[in-house]
This record gives sequence, C-alpha cells and structure tokens, in this order.
Amino acid sequence: MSTYNNYTNCKGYYEEYHTITLDHQLNPWGTTYYGSDEWPRYEGHNCGHGNYETTTEAWYLLSTGSKTQYACQTRTATYFFEKWMNWHDWGTTYRYVSNIPANIEDTTGMTRTISGNVGAAFVDKHAILHVSSADGVTQFIGQTKLDAQGDYSFSFKLKDEPSVESGDYSVTLSIEDTNAAIELNPILAPLPTYTVTFKDWDGTVLSTQTVTKGGSADIPAAPEHEGYKFVKWNKSATNVTEDMTVTAVYAVKSFGVVFLDDLNETSEIRTFNYGDALEVPEITALEGYTFLGWDAVINGISTVTENMVINAVYEKNTYAVTYLDHNDNVIDTVTVEYGDAPVAPAADDSENITVYGWNPDGD
Repeated sequence: MSTYNNYTNCKGYYEEYHTITLDHQLNPWGTTYYGSDEWPRYEGHNCGHGNYETTTEAWYLLSTGSKTQYACQTRTATYFFEKWMNWHDWGTTYRYVSNIPANIEDTTGMTRTISGNVGAAFVDKHAILHVSSADGVTQFIGQTKLDAQGDYSFSFKLKDEPSVESGDYSVTLSIEDTNAAIELNPILAPLPTYTVTFKDWDGTVLSTQTVTKGGSADIPAAPEHEGYKFVKWNKSATNVTEDMTVTAVYAVKSFGVVFLDDLNETSEIRTFNYGDALEVPEITALEGYTFLGWDAVINGISTVTENMVINAVYEKNTYAVTYLDHNDNVIDTVTVEYGDAPVAPAADDSENITVYGWNPDGD
C-alpha cells in the first residue's frame, strides 16, 4: 500500500493538493484517471464560466516526495441547466423589497401571466422564466415544474414597468437538460407620443392633440373665410412620428362678371378674384343716347365679391323743337326724345293766313 499526493493547477486560478492511500501502484505515464470505486475522481475543477480545464495534474509518492507525473489531461465540458436550488418557502418568485422600515415588500404594479406549452417531451422538467430590460436588468425570474402536458404558467409583477425610455422587455424560457433558451413574445413598452397642432392660416390654433407613434390625428373642420375656399392641410397627420404643426391652406375664389350692352347688342365675360377692383370695358358711342355708366358701378360697387351680371345704362337724348310763325315769332317750344315725333302747336289764323304746314328747316 502506497500513499500519493495529487497536485492540480487549474489554469492559474487555484492550486489543490490531495493525499490518498492506494493498495497498488499508479499506472505508468500517460494514463488518465477519471475515478472509479478504487480511484478517487479529480476531474471537476471549475476554471471559468461554463467550461473547465485541468491543465496540470501530478501524482507523486508521499513517502519519497518524488513528483512523478502519471496523468495529464485537458478536458472541456458543456453545462446543461438542470434546476435551481430550492427556493424559500414564501414562493417561487423573488421581487425587490423597498429599503424602508420593516422591509415591506413592494407589491405595486400590474400582474401579468405568461403561459404556454412546450410538449410532452419535457413533462416534469423544471422551467425558468426570465424577463429582462434592454440594459440587462432582471425584471423578473421565476421557476416552475412543467405539468403532465408540458404546460407552464407564470403570474408575476415586474420590478419596473416598461417605458418609452426602457424599451421592450425580452422574455426567455429555459428548460432543464436543454442548452438553448426559448425566446417568447416580449413585453412591449408603451409607444412614444407626439403633439400634433392644427392651425388656421393666420396662426390661430384650431386643435392640439396627443398622438401615439404611428397613429393618426383627428382632422378638425377647416374654418370658412369669405372669398376663399379651403384646399388642404399643408402636411399629412397620419403615421405620426414627431411633433408637428399642420396649417390650413386656402385659395382665393374666382368669380365671373358678365357685362351686357343691350343697345349695342354686345356682351363680355371677365374673371376676377375675390376682392379685385371692378374694371369695366369701354363702350361704343350710340347715336341718340348718352352712356351713363354700368349699373353696378352706379350703385356703388367697386370690388368683386361674387358672380355678377352688369348692364350698360343709357339715357335717350332729348331735343328742343321751337315752332315759329311767318314773322319768326315763337309760337311754342316742346321737348322731344330722340326718335319721337314732335307735336305741332295749333296754327294762328287771326290774320287770315292759311297754314299749310311746318317747315323743319325754318325756311
């Protein structure tokens, strides 16, 4: 029976010495000892995160101190999740406790439930649900045992509710004896909101609305303005992704003005914008008539505000007809309109003069 020392150096992280007594000699150089009923098992040296290596392993007789190396090995192992250690009696969910007297548990927040099925192959396996924010902070972690159908269900409250700033929370499910987590649907953060302001053409605020990202604002009614028609809003208020101001756009109305000259049997149509000065056409002089103007202008209209029909206004000329006797004495003077026949006065026959008629030329 011999006594041996075992020296192990695990990649410089630590050194271990073990003393064992064996009833026979160690095997020759190059033999690797993994352990059995008669040999101790010195293979579990954790030298890192998930993998381990034994870089130096030497056995030597304690009685002589001879450090004869009988085995040297390098091994890499992959770890599989089995289960968490037993949880405390008060439940399978650990939450943050406020730093206040009596350490009262913070029970505020919305209760969420995540459930599903992973199949009969995982019946009675342990499962871990892990919720974390984008910055790596654990918001919830809990363990359960899958039921006879492979179903799982977790009800919990988060450390902090997701926000616009935090973004969505990732949710993963890890199952015993598997090496890859299952990505579940994330817990969505609220979308950012933006302010949409609607204004009239003069800057008057018509509506101010808060709209969720990607949403659409409710379009208000555009005010009416005399002489103008609403055309559009200057930008779209759908799929909103920023604060925005939307302004009403208007166009001036146009009107048709018809100028009628009945006596000259002419007409003319002109187009004016609302508020334009009323400009009238020239007229052709007409024998026997005096042009007085256009009726709208005569009535005081100087700007265009609507569709109109405007008529030329004339006055018939009048003339004085004087009747003379044979001695050029005035018998009568009458006023006669253009185109009318004058009414002659009664002739004076006091001097036994016979009146044959009236000479329009005065001869």
